[in-house]
Amino acid sequence: MTTTSLNGLWSVRAEAFDCLGADGLAVVQQATDGWLPAQVPGEIHLDLMRAGQMPDPSIGANMPDCRWPETKSWWFRTHFAVAADFLQHERQQLVFEGLDLYAQVFVNGQLMGEAANAFVPAVFDVKPFLVEGTNELVVRLTAGSELAQDATPPGQGQAPRPNPAVDGSLPNPVPEDDPRRGRMWPGVKWLRKPQFSYGWDWVDPLPNIGLWRGVRLEGRSHAVLADVRLDTVREGQRVELELEAVVENLHPWAERRCLFTLEIQPPHDGPAITRRYDLDVPPGRMPVRDRLAIADPRLWWPNGMGEQPLYGVRATVTDADGIGGAARAFSIGLRTIEIDRTRLDEGSRFCFRVNGEEVFCRGGNLGPHDAILARISDEKYETLVAEAREANMNMLRINGCSIYEAPAFYDACDRMGILVWQDFMLTCTSYPEQDSRLCAAIEAEARAIIPRLRHHPSLALWCGNNECTWGFRDWWNPDKSQPLDVGGRLFYNRVLPDLCRMLDPRRPYWPGSPAGGENPNDELTGDCHWWAPAFMNPDVNRRLRHEVYDECRSRFVSEYGVIGPPHLDSLREIMTPEELQPGTPAWAMHTNLFEKDTVPAAIRLHYADPETLSVPEYVQYGQMFQALV
Repeated sequence: MTTTSLNGLWSVRAEAFDCLGADGLAVVQQATDGWLPAQVPGEIHLDLMRAGQMPDPSIGANMPDCRWPETKSWWFRTHFAVAADFLQHERQQLVFEGLDLYAQVFVNGQLMGEAANAFVPAVFDVKPFLVEGTNELVVRLTAGSELAQDATPPGQGQAPRPNPAVDGSLPNPVPEDDPRRGRMWPGVKWLRKPQFSYGWDWVDPLPNIGLWRGVRLEGRSHAVLADVRLDTVREGQRVELELEAVVENLHPWAERRCLFTLEIQPPHDGPAITRRYDLDVPPGRMPVRDRLAIADPRLWWPNGMGEQPLYGVRATVTDADGIGGAARAFSIGLRTIEIDRTRLDEGSRFCFRVNGEEVFCRGGNLGPHDAILARISDEKYETLVAEAREANMNMLRINGCSIYEAPAFYDACDRMGILVWQDFMLTCTSYPEQDSRLCAAIEAEARAIIPRLRHHPSLALWCGNNECTWGFRDWWNPDKSQPLDVGGRLFYNRVLPDLCRMLDPRRPYWPGSPAGGENPNDELTGDCHWWAPAFMNPDVNRRLRHEVYDECRSRFVSEYGVIGPPHLDSLREIMTPEELQPGTPAWAMHTNLFEKDTVPAAIRLHYADPETLSVPEYVQYGQMFQALV
């Protein structure tokens, strides 16, 4: 296997939104000026900031003025060398780990293909397009808003609203008189990019555009390891690993002799467990199944319940002489996980069990760490997970409005004992499941994501959606007039659970958050989002009193909270001294839609008159109110 990274310095230029296809490429190739340096992995706002053409969108009230890249098409270009021996590989692929969003990919002047899913890799057969020597790669990207077929919000009996972004105009501009309006564009439901991209209650719209994860060229010959899965099976004190792998013979018609080798290195530096499988693989794919007994097993535990020993795994496929081939290396933890749903006199339990032991889950929901996703570093992931551990947490939930995080996040959770509740990226809307393109995209997304994450012992649960099940029942279909098999149920009640059972059969699947009973947000069955009784209650007195939270009877609270100010140092990073005051446009833009003046009212009730406080005092008292809950 030969792998060549194409990361690094590229070039980028803006063209009209309708500049696309072969005609657009011809325009771009003739252009000699107007090119800017572009960093890959990266994002167009970052490139424009480095070029001095844009301020940081996250600072002050800048974000609405930084949306003009959505009105353009962006053409990224690089050149790379290909040696003659690379062209001998039977399989030659160009792999983009993340394209956000609508991409046309050209190699040596020819359209190789298109992509429109920012969550998963886009893989192209590049063999017909490569030449020995220098090759040109051009990628046209837009934010993807033109792919939305309409912009109709979920709800009964609403006529379809046209998509205003088909010509490159902004679909949801932020009104100048209210910087917190214009968030949460309904058309994003058609797009497989982070659903917060066009605004959420906690962020203004800033759809990203770019090659936000790495790019590489891969050449493979003979055979490849198409898949490998290792699951823990525990019976009393005996622990085994259940192996299921797939070896793919790349020859179009001839059987090939292959050697599949699996090595497992225990965490205590003992002798490696090695298995070799001598295979005669027909053209196409061949499964390999086995069970491996683990001597002196060391179990993986959540934070506070024990240690997190990790076993190193290396799986390789070569020819019969051990030459060539491909390898995968990753870590696993020996642990079982299940959800106890035992029926009770009132409702039922919802309790995670790891290695048979009950886990009292303590944690929070994890939102994106930056409006510009390419700016999130591995160091930030490491720091965040370490702080969660130090705060005595043992679970973080990745919400369906966010992203599938980078490997560094899950690796850190593995090492530090932080369980991960993983939503699929479906959230807060009625998805058009009748659209065949969207159905195919979501199925392909799950087929890519499940094998990518399933080896992590920290991964506790797959969840089909965030608040879609609840929303359909209580918000968009209150009179139950719509059929029950529309609006996304196909995805999280059939497609996703079927794929999880097939690709990750020993990990729990949960259809939505919240879900469980006839009322999806029932406190006594399943999980619960405990917002309405307290912080989102129309009665301001209930929003202000921490005693209200003692009323909660939920079996598992997967969302609740109190909005409050961040650390003063963080505020100073994003606002000037003049902006750093309640009531300024910048302050309003960085304030959650659901805050509704609750924080100053709580400060007045519990501590002091907020109008008389300095900003440091305001921040301190606001955080103290948060701490009460």
